Formats: sequence, structure tokens, C-alpha cells
Amino acid sequence: MQKILVINGHPNPEASVAGKAVLNALESSRCEMQIRTLAQLCGPNGFDVTAEQEALRRADVIVWHFPFYWYSVPAILKKWIDDVLTRGFAHGAGGTALHGKKLLLSFTTGAAAQEYAKGRAMNWPVEAFLPPLLQTAYLCGMKTLAPVWSNGMIFIPGVHTPKEYGKYMIQESGRFGYDDHLDAFYDYEGYGQHRIQQENGRFSAYGYVSYFGVMALEELMSEDPAEAYQAQQGLQWGRIE
Repeated sequence: MQKILVINGHPNPEASVAGKAVLNALESSRCEMQIRTLAQLCGPNGFDVTAEQEALRRADVIVWHFPFYWYSVPAILKKWIDDVLTRGFAHGAGGTALHGKKLLLSFTTGAAAQEYAKGRAMNWPVEAFLPPLLQTAYLCGMKTLAPVWSNGMIFIPGVHTPKEYGKYMIQESGRFGYDDHLDAFYDYEGYGQHRIQQENGRFSAYGYVSYFGVMALEELMSEDPAEAYQAQQGLQWGRIE
């Protein structure tokens, strides 16, 4: 079984609803996994570079998990990259520690998917902002898996069970013509369970959250997705419009 290292780059992980949902999905997989939360590991003197590099050496698959801040990674993850991926370790003469490892970019966006298009608020597709990170992986000899990101999130505070979710959707979402005289006939729990399964949703301490784009990690373990994605990027980078 391959070993997965998740670098959680959220600067305030306790306040992250979407990020927590993704991490919960990763943790529920059958893979051997370690999650390193940078906000907890960065002290007054920065990171323990030796410990971070040892964690990277032990991993087969590395996941950078972060919120998409100003079309890139948050400052704390950028600092980790600067401090840990040093010459002689990750690149340059003798820097082969990461060669052949797989890198997965996993991130959440604040904007809806349709905003990442020409003429919309973000003006570019998400993929257009990723080359610096993909080049970092390339320089370090890593194979990039097809990135996954979550946008168009659904978050409903205070909803913690399938029945509560089904009741909210039928009574309050505005999608149905709710009739209180028929209340006894509505299967709130059944409808809630059906939607949760469709949306890959989860309950957090804050409420219900659903997200899109998280692939099963078992699917990401094969060689083909990395090879195919890198070949595709090699063809497409030169013709972004």
C-alpha cells in the first residue's frame, strides 16, 4: 500500500468548512495516510525542515491541500515550499529525494465554477493559474496527478442529520411547492439521504457541506493518470487563450 502525505496549507484550519470536508473524505479512504497541518507546525522559528523533509522521503504520494488564495497557495504553504524544498534535497545537484513521487493539488475556491471563464470575474479557467505549481513539481522530479478542486460549495449551517437536510430542502430551499397540510406524507429522511449520496455531502460541526471534484484515492494510485495528465499539460500550456 502506498503512503500518502497530506500537507494541509490552510492558515486557519479550524475555520475551514470546505477544507475539513475534503480532508474527512481523504481520511475515510483505505490508504495509509499522514496529515501535516502547517498552521500547527510553523513555530516562531519557522518549520522543522529536517522533520518535514523526512516526512516527504517516506511518502509515495504527496497532496498539497489548500484554499485558493489570489490564484495561488496561501502564504504559509508558500513558506513551506520555500523552506523545505531546498537545493540539494528537492532539486539541483544531488536533489533527488522527491524524484518519481506523485503530487496531487487539492484545493477549494471561493468563487463558483462558472466564474472561472473568459469575461467572467476570474477571466481564466482554473487550469491557467496552475503552471507555477506544476513547474515546481516538474523541477523536483515529481509526477503530477490531475488536480482536484472544489467550488460551488453547498453549506447549510445548523443541519446535522439526513432528516434535517431533507426537511430544509423541501420546506425552505424554494425548490419545491411545500404544502404544510401534506407534512405527514413527506419522507424527509429518505430524501435527505438520497441528496447526500448524490452530492457526496457530509455533516460537520457547523452544518451540512457538499463539494465536488474529490476522486477516490485508490483511482489516483495508478501510474496512468499522472502520465496522461503530464502529457496533456505539455500539449496545452502553449495554447491557453
